[in-house]
Amino acid sequence: MTEKITYRGNCHCAKYRFEVDLPEIKTGVSCNCVACFKTGILWAFPAQGDFRVSRNDSLLTQTRHGATLEHKIRTLLDVNPFKLEIQESHHPAAKLTEAEPAVDAEGLKLYTGSCTCGSISLTLKTKPLPEVEVKEDNCSICVRNAYVGVYPQKPQVDIIKGQDLASVYSFGRKFSGKRFCGSCGVNIWDDLYGPPKELVATWPEARQAMVARNLRIRPLSVRALDGVEWDQLKIERTDEGTEGYVVD
Repeated sequence: MTEKITYRGNCHCAKYRFEVDLPEIKTGVSCNCVACFKTGILWAFPAQGDFRVSRNDSLLTQTRHGATLEHKIRTLLDVNPFKLEIQESHHPAAKLTEAEPAVDAEGLKLYTGSCTCGSISLTLKTKPLPEVEVKEDNCSICVRNAYVGVYPQKPQVDIIKGQDLASVYSFGRKFSGKRFCGSCGVNIWDDLYGPPKELVATWPEARQAMVARNLRIRPLSVRALDGVEWDQLKIERTDEGTEGYVVD
């Protein structure tokens, strides 16, 4: 019988915490249905009774897409998704099937996108995504959101429906806010606020200019977009983002 390890896990703010007993996690199951793909979930399958909630501040909400019950590996501490073998689970009836956008006369594409439930939708006008900077890291928030990011200027992004339905989550110094659908939980874009203006005003001009450039950007989750050329993307992965995140 395979010996089990007790893993601890939590949401990012740690107001929901749990323990789960599993054999050493070396693989994660990736599902290609719309809901799982947009959230980048990797699944594990604990036995009945091997999952225990250790803290619940009654802030957890639920969106049901099916009848199965598994567990999200990305919420576990001390498990690095970048180092797991990924097993794919296919659900053709629910697979993303959007057509790839056409290139216009200026060499730009208009990508559409949305959350899973469709409450929020957007467009992005950009060079084809295989030609632009795309990043992924394993910091404590991005690993939980399976965030693969692209960094267009604000005028390139148009939130065409549901901006008022997007919840915001800020933490730490609150220089930015993660915007996600309040119904289905899909992280769609980030708002950048930057340091306090009165503090920035005391900095050298070059540093102030850097802040101004950053504030013109609207970071966007590639997972929220349709028709992405995933097999052609050049994703820059940074595997050093977990330091400093501690749950008491």
